[in-house]
Amino acid sequence: MASVIDTLIKTIRLGEPVAHRGFTLIPVCGELENVPEFITLSEALTAGTLVVTEVNAAGSVPTLKAVNRGRTGVLLLEGEELAGGKQNRILNTSIYLAPGQAVVIPVSCTEAGRWSATTPAFYDSGFVAARSLRVAATASVTENVRAMARFASDQERVWAEVDRLQVCYGIHSPTAAAREVYLKGQVAREEQVERYPCLPGQIGLVALWRQQILGFDLIARPEAYAKVHRRLVYSYLVDTPLMTGWPKALGEEAHAPEAATILEIAQKWLDEFPRATLTRHDPPGTGVNYRLTGPSLVASILAVNDAPVQAVAFAVNRTVNGARDEVGFPRYSMRRSNLLRRRRPPAEL
Repeated sequence: MASVIDTLIKTIRLGEPVAHRGFTLIPVCGELENVPEFITLSEALTAGTLVVTEVNAAGSVPTLKAVNRGRTGVLLLEGEELAGGKQNRILNTSIYLAPGQAVVIPVSCTEAGRWSATTPAFYDSGFVAARSLRVAATASVTENVRAMARFASDQERVWAEVDRLQVCYGIHSPTAAAREVYLKGQVAREEQVERYPCLPGQIGLVALWRQQILGFDLIARPEAYAKVHRRLVYSYLVDTPLMTGWPKALGEEAHAPEAATILEIAQKWLDEFPRATLTRHDPPGTGVNYRLTGPSLVASILAVNDAPVQAVAFAVNRTVNGARDEVGFPRYSMRRSNLLRRRRPPAEL
């Protein structure tokens, strides 16, 4: 098992950090061998070769059915949001669907106030879930797959994070849809997203808030990564209003550490991966899912033919009430009590 992790860490290279008002992205490049061909969920849905529906007429909140009718593999990325059906959902874990493969996929609801079909099949929402939702799903799925061999999330925690985002952005969605937050924040954050372009050969990123690691994303094929780069950048940016140390006034510049310092912090964190507690699991679809937990990280890696196809990791740094919390954030209960006092959104990045 360790060979996949070692291969990943030894192969990737960190590029030059790009920082703006406290938020930093480090491009990740590298050439991984034996990676199978695949296209993204968005490409496959657009082409009509991937069909995602409710599992049956009655539907089931934590599961959907996915069928790959194409001749190329499809990568379904953890955190990608599917819209339509009886309610919008996000994927709990990344899945590689081989040509002709049909599976039941584990998902989490991101629209608690709707349970009525709007479309017979799901379509591309256009977003990867906010980092806070992805942390909630990744951490709880890791616990559940180890305990029960099920890629199930803590749905209540995911809903709590959707609620937190809506309070933050001053949004009242009739169906409590996370997508309403993303759509509102997209216009305000478009300029920030543009500051972090996808580079030739880029396959991932490391995100930081000031000198705190937020997370790491990787998709092994550059052409596939390029399709979701902007969505991944936005996944982190849409979450930044509640980060510790948020600038209090519009236009206030946060101190930007030296690039060498940022790279050292990122590399030190990545070097912890081979030392993390590692378990192996059989995901839906094709391949092997590795789950990693350590003092400062929770991670998931999908490998096909012993080649890492996709990886995601989030920083954690403390334990509250027995549960790890993400770096730079108070626990949800404390955040909500503070946010309810001020429903107006904070200053933009």
